[in-house]
Formats: sequence, C-alpha cells, structure tokens
Amino acid sequence: MPGLSEEDWTEEQRERARRNREKALALQAQKRKEREDAAAAAASAESKRAKTTNGKASTTTSNNIHNNDNDDNNNNNRNKNRSETKQKEEKQQQQQQQPAADDDDLPLEDFEIGASEFVTQTEAQKVYLLPMGTLRVCRYVEKENPRNRQFQPMKLYHRAEIRRRARDRWGGIPGLQRERTRRQDEQFERDLRKTKNIFGPK
Repeated sequence: MPGLSEEDWTEEQRERARRNREKALALQAQKRKEREDAAAAAASAESKRAKTTNGKASTTTSNNIHNNDNDDNNNNNRNKNRSETKQKEEKQQQQQQQPAADDDDLPLEDFEIGASEFVTQTEAQKVYLLPMGTLRVCRYVEKENPRNRQFQPMKLYHRAEIRRRARDRWGGIPGLQRERTRRQDEQFERDLRKTKNIFGPK
C-alpha cells in the first residue's frame, strides 16, 4: 500500500499481499509457458516453410535444366534474400510485441495484478512517475483515440518496460512508493494552502 511500509501492515494486509504475490507468480509462469509454446510453434512453422521453399527451389532448378547456370543462381539468391528479409521482419515484430523476458520476473504491486499489458502516457507519468524524456525512448503502440478519431492517436506503452524503468529510476518498489507518497503529500499541502481561507477571513 502506498504510504505504509511493510512493517506497518496488519496481518490481514500481509496475508492479502502474500496471496497476490502467489497469483502474480502463477500468472507469470503461465504467460512464460504460453510464450515458449508460441515460440516453439513459430519455429516449427518457420522450419516447415524453409523446407517447402527449398523443395520448390530444387524442383524449379531440375525442371529448368536448359537454362544457364547464372539464371538459376540469381533465382536462388533472390529467394534466399526474400526469405531472410521476411525472417528479420517477423523477428522484429515479435520483439516489439513481447517485452523482455526478464521484465516478467519483477514482483508486481497490488494494482498491477490482472492489469492490461499497456499503460497510457498519463498513467506512466502519474503512477510510475516517469518524465516525458524517458517515455520518448520507450516502445509504444499507437491506437485510435477513443475520444475522437480526428485527435492524435493514443500512445500505449508496454507496462513491463515502464515498470522496469520506473523501478530502476526510483530504487525498486519501496523507493517508488516513497516518491508517490511524497508527491501526494506535497499536492495535499498545496491544495490545503489554496483552500485555507476559503470559509473565513484572511
């Protein structure tokens, strides 16, 4: 809980935190297994595709015995280049879609359990306390703005990367929670000063 250190928690809060950690670890293990299964399936499909491509290339070569050797080499090189380019593009897409595996090993805060894998710019700044300079170097996905299609697209950042950067910046969960509490206290003091004389004489 923001504002309380773990020593100040009640027994019920400790038990809830323990159960939440267990759920988070189970979810992480499940996601890791799903990713491994997807990667294995993709590798299997890629090897089948490569065998099919090689089979087609050899059939084409045997059917065109009368063509000169230069034409055959050029066709094979083109097929190889296309295949390599396609593999690179697929690899880049997978890297963009999946956060780094070590990000999944970070412990989660209560509000992160079951949360979306994306965060908005506002949430990244207010909850994870990251400045715009840091967000400019983070990976993001653009989605149509839900308020109005004509507005600029919404940037959704990968939660795992934002979480990792926030914890690196503030020194883990305790540091991040302390900074959140400090900012909330400052905001409360500012609001209190603004409303101090609202009902009475100055």
